[in-house]
Amino acid sequence: MSKVEKNKLDEIINLYGQGKKREALRRALIQKKVYPRNSDLLNALGIIFRSLNKLELAIRHYDEAIKFNKINPSFFNNRGNALRDLRKLKEAKSDFKTAIRLKPTSSKYWSNLAKCYNDCDETSKALLCAKKALQCNEDNLEALNSLALASDELGHHREALKSYNRALAIAPNHSTILSNYGRFLFKIERLDEAIDALKRAIHFSPSLVEAHYNLCEVHEKMGNLDLLAAAITYGMEQTSNNVALKLKKAFLQFREKKYSKCIQTLEPYLSDKLSQERKLVLYNLLGKSADKLKDFERAFFYFQKANNYAERIMVKKNLSANRYVKTVEKNKFAFLKATKEKTVNLFSSHENRNLAFLVGFPRSGTTLLDTILRTHSSIKVIEEKPIVAKLISRARSLSGESNIFELSDTKLDMLAQEYLADLKKIAENVEKSKVIIDKFPLNLIYVPFIRKIFPNSKFIIVIRHPCDAVLSCFMQNFAPNDAMANFVSLKQAATLYNAVMSCWLTYSTHIDIDYFQLKYEDLILNFEDNTTELLQFLGLNWEEELKDFNETAMKRPMINTPSYNQVTEKLYSDSCGRWKNYERQFAKQLAILEPWVQHFLYES
Repeated sequence: MSKVEKNKLDEIINLYGQGKKREALRRALIQKKVYPRNSDLLNALGIIFRSLNKLELAIRHYDEAIKFNKINPSFFNNRGNALRDLRKLKEAKSDFKTAIRLKPTSSKYWSNLAKCYNDCDETSKALLCAKKALQCNEDNLEALNSLALASDELGHHREALKSYNRALAIAPNHSTILSNYGRFLFKIERLDEAIDALKRAIHFSPSLVEAHYNLCEVHEKMGNLDLLAAAITYGMEQTSNNVALKLKKAFLQFREKKYSKCIQTLEPYLSDKLSQERKLVLYNLLGKSADKLKDFERAFFYFQKANNYAERIMVKKNLSANRYVKTVEKNKFAFLKATKEKTVNLFSSHENRNLAFLVGFPRSGTTLLDTILRTHSSIKVIEEKPIVAKLISRARSLSGESNIFELSDTKLDMLAQEYLADLKKIAENVEKSKVIIDKFPLNLIYVPFIRKIFPNSKFIIVIRHPCDAVLSCFMQNFAPNDAMANFVSLKQAATLYNAVMSCWLTYSTHIDIDYFQLKYEDLILNFEDNTTELLQFLGLNWEEELKDFNETAMKRPMINTPSYNQVTEKLYSDSCGRWKNYERQFAKQLAILEPWVQHFLYES
């Protein structure tokens, strides 16, 4: 590069650094005519175009720069960033890998690859790349942020917390990290700290959309509707009415039963280039609003659109509906094998008389019953914590290739003690409660093994009309996992219902389970009698405070299920028989569900 070329390029870079992007672009385009093969100039044009959000033009100029210089790693890194902006993640990963191959000691390049892997939900790879970046530079904030995000996604909460704390020790005012940190704190139920972190993020970057969105999410899930309204108003002012905040405005309108207004707020954004996650939220809200307005054809159309996006997210995260159905069937098979061979005693001798498990198919009323029961002075409810899943995983590791029912009494006792220790970590003073209820609906598939470890435990199974339960699952926006992947279509949901209830029928037929079966509809229509009968099963008496269970729900800091906005209301029967509004869409699923309708003595 000649001295003249270098001086001209330095002028352009200085103008860009001063924020004079348009003037820098004008001069760079003039110089391109004079020096069309100057790769540094072409790279500079790529940087300027990217900063102006002209991503295709940016990539075109990076392409030209690379054509004339194939060994400069920064050119590949810069093109990777523009490709990532366009969500062309496969191509972006390739460019970051090339940049790393050319300069493997660059913390920045490793960090960018980590971000790309996080975008692709290749979380384990993101974790490794973030660690590589930090080996090159332990103070790389973006790498620390990527490491925290990946650790959180993998359930390594202690490591995530450590990474966030390290990042904020270096840059306490970093708004993006504060926003992510606030969302993480909310996830681990450190609610006041979450709100504080998000408010700090907004203070330092008032136009940061994600921080406003995350703060609204916290207020929404905590049921603080007045604070949610204020956060939405302020967020929309600061972000020029960003569509993400419009989603929160629509949610508030839905909660206020302004269903037509909710639809009016959302429909202008049907063609917007929102993320799949936010398209899912948008169509789910439209579906629920149309359902409330009794426009059922329109509602079903919107629910299908929402679930199309849900399915894409599940695929992206490598989740599998069939894998979970096979898990259900595998548990039933293992149980039947153990009972048929009769090589083991299905019951151990561990004593725990105050432990009960609340199970059922999702959306059958378990959260409502949870809220009612936790109102009782002698009951402690543990809401949807995966401690039984952890127990099963530990049992499988102890049994190796053998059936978990073949574990020795010593190992079973060890598992029981580990479970009880986890209970104490999750809930304060849990050992002082007269009755402890572990509520996790799909723990139903593990009932025989739970029964084996805790033979004196009780089980409460909540039943709802099979068609209503399946429809409600189809209408919900669940956190993605293998089990919830079954709810993207009525057929898959009905198939899972059949598998889960077949498990329950097999278990209850072959072993003497101490259980109480409660129909959701009976609870709604005859609350006091059915609740009293259930309490007697648990060895407890009726308390008048139970009538005001919805006040208990409103006082709770947070409810961790999709029912959080319903159990704060008084009992209503609108959801009983809702499936008949969609009877035409259910036609093909009735063959699967009708035997269960009859088994549980419902009307077709």
